[in-house]
Amino acid sequence: MVAGLDGRLETIAHYIYRRKSVVKNQWRVLRWKQAVSLLLLVGFLITLIGCTVYPMRRRKIAHAQVVYIEKAPPPIVVERRPPKPTRRALWIDGHWRWTGRTYNWVPGRWERNPRGAWVAGHWDKRPRGWVWVPGRWR
Repeated sequence: MVAGLDGRLETIAHYIYRRKSVVKNQWRVLRWKQAVSLLLLVGFLITLIGCTVYPMRRRKIAHAQVVYIEKAPPPIVVERRPPKPTRRALWIDGHWRWTGRTYNWVPGRWERNPRGAWVAGHWDKRPRGWVWVPGRWR
């Protein structure tokens, strides 16, 4: 009977040893899967944060200081218009720009008509001097 018991104990000990090694392997696999899952989650979150579109803050636009120029602008230059690039293009006339010392001619250009009508910029004579009123879409 002792011999039979020893055989059973050996079998039980062998089963427990095998079971421990299987459990150890299962823990290793589980830890590896958890590590991979965690890395994938972190990568996904980083990608998600990088793809988030943040609303732009509205910038407060400071009103430009009016510059009065004593010297009148030169006469308007008559330009040859290049061919119209698209059917919806609108010609924006050139104008004289004040550089601080002298006037420089800014050539006209074709611009796609986004909305409404273009009100051309112009030089306005005021009591303190000449002022540039920029063009705008109306």
